[in-house]
Amino acid sequence: MSYFITKYALSDGIYEVSEAEFGPPTNGRIYGKITPNHFGQGFGASDWTYSRESAIAQADAKRLAKIASVKKSLAKLEKLDFFKVKA
Repeated sequence: MSYFITKYALSDGIYEVSEAEFGPPTNGRIYGKITPNHFGQGFGASDWTYSRESAIAQADAKRLAKIASVKKSLAKLEKLDFFKVKA
């Protein structure tokens, strides 16, 4: 059985790890190292799933949330007016 980790989906992509490397979930969390270069860590329920399809859906939801966040930040920057000097 594999786990699909989506915590780093927007920066590194989706990781597929085996249950043998991580062990069974404990209270909805899994613990382990996703690569030899990473420290061991825990992943909460929103950061991993059992199926590839669910992982893709989670990553897409994170992508859409990030797009909305960037659009909000862009709108805030576009509204800035430096011609009004505060006293």
